[in-house]
Amino acid sequence: MGPVLFLVMINDLLDEWPDRWKCVDDSTATESVMVDCSSNLQDLVDYIYNWTVTNNMKLNVTKCKEMILDFGRVKRSFPALLIENTEVERVNSAQILGVTIQTKMNWNEHVNKIVKKSGKRLYMLRLLKRANADTRMLSIAFTTIIRPVLEYACQVWHFNIPAFLPNSKDSGKAITEQRKKEVSENRKAYKWGTDARYTQDLPGFVEAKNPHSLPKDVRFTDEATLSLFRAGLKDFTNLGLSHIFDICDSWDSLEDFRHLITPAIDTDLPHAAEYWRDDVWFGAQFLNGSNPEVIRKCEKLPVNFPVKNKTVDKLLDRGYNLDKAITNGLIFLVDYKILEGVATMNKPKDKRYITAAMGLFYLRKNDDMVPIAIQLGQQPGESNPIWTPLQDTEWDWLMAKLWLRCADTQYHQVNVISTQNLLISLLQYKWFYYEKWQNAVFSS
Repeated sequence: MGPVLFLVMINDLLDEWPDRWKCVDDSTATESVMVDCSSNLQDLVDYIYNWTVTNNMKLNVTKCKEMILDFGRVKRSFPALLIENTEVERVNSAQILGVTIQTKMNWNEHVNKIVKKSGKRLYMLRLLKRANADTRMLSIAFTTIIRPVLEYACQVWHFNIPAFLPNSKDSGKAITEQRKKEVSENRKAYKWGTDARYTQDLPGFVEAKNPHSLPKDVRFTDEATLSLFRAGLKDFTNLGLSHIFDICDSWDSLEDFRHLITPAIDTDLPHAAEYWRDDVWFGAQFLNGSNPEVIRKCEKLPVNFPVKNKTVDKLLDRGYNLDKAITNGLIFLVDYKILEGVATMNKPKDKRYITAAMGLFYLRKNDDMVPIAIQLGQQPGESNPIWTPLQDTEWDWLMAKLWLRCADTQYHQVNVISTQNLLISLLQYKWFYYEKWQNAVFSS
């Protein structure tokens, strides 16, 4: 009740003066003095002094300030204000209701103050981040502790920042000092590794005992992990259902799997769901997929891919045999030799496989490109036969096509995506990003 009662008590102070602001024990009065006119502000000061005497109060002269805003080319001279024959201090800046106003009406001093004040609180936010506080907690801390300082009364001053802030020699000091502190901390947190195995002919690596000891700024965030988890939640659920389904009964057809997986798809099934087993559609996927550059015109069968005429002749619609089709440029080859020897996961309960497959395609009269032979490895033999749609069952041929398609996808991952990540992300950007964290110091 103290502030309220005090406001009631001073309610009649400056009651007849139009330009005044009162807030608890602070009162501010202004006067506009026209050209060739004199100031009446001393009369107002005398009135305030007499009012305090009448109400048994005392003015603290040392806390009373006078500030003159004069935008004329020739500055006018005004007599000093007096309280009990004591001259009131004339200043170049004053704080009114939390906003620092300067005689030149720029906001450098106010901005410096809020930057310094918020900078101290920002350091606390960085400590919370390094303590692995989640995004929600960081957002609450910023919104309640830092943002009010930065945005307080911004409707008054923020429009003028571009005009005045860059021209001030002092405006960036607080920011620079804060950034120096941050960079000093960053140099302790971000260090280059020195292991020769990973530094020779390579850009280098971040020194860390494990991924969790890395600074959170360069870690795969918990939020990103959670997003991936949510996106795959329906798939995980369906995988669990498929396991139960497998225990209860064996699958009779691919339709069983279709019925299982379809509810997890929010949109309609793609067009390919109806034709993915068709050889024409399979060839179209290679032509219009991610790696059409792997398709090469076959001028001569590779020695390690010994496809015989009799195994594919009936698949050629022009009445050609394989040799004539090759001569006429109608046979095409895909070869994933690059995948040979690539290491895969080999745990007792989690074994994974990759095949350096080879495929032979034929261009029909209607320009459809269809597969005619597949070999799931680079070395032919009894354990690595050549699969064709004529000699093998529908399911065997379908499985061979799936493995060839899988090889194409793995080629894209190894040769395209990984290469782009290495050249663009690692060799060009990551080292620059890392050095920025260690050394960048910004000032206004």
